[in-house]
Amino acid sequence: MQKKNVRAYENVEHPERCYLRLIEKYKSLCPPSSTRANTFYFTPLKKTKDRKWYLESPMGHNTIQTTVKRICTMAGITGKKTNHSLRSTAADRLYEANISEQQICEQTGVMQ
Repeated sequence: MQKKNVRAYENVEHPERCYLRLIEKYKSLCPPSSTRANTFYFTPLKKTKDRKWYLESPMGHNTIQTTVKRICTMAGITGKKTNHSLRSTAADRLYEANISEQQICEQTGVMQ
């Protein structure tokens, strides 16, 4: 199996919405990399501290599912609202916005 190469580009027009910057900010507020292992989603602290917003424990899948549903409802996304449906919804919205299929594949990590 060939390794997938997915590219992400900096959003210089809207830096506050730049995926790369948001990921870097998130990583900077997570526990140190030595305690992360293979965890990406961490449990948020009830009260944030200076440069620490998350506990060292991973967020459970039920909490993630509840959060996804709440965020989708707030964003006006209708239909199926699961952790795994987000990529599909994003691909649909990009296609409806006339984004090229190649760019959609690069953004969602799906190979044609």
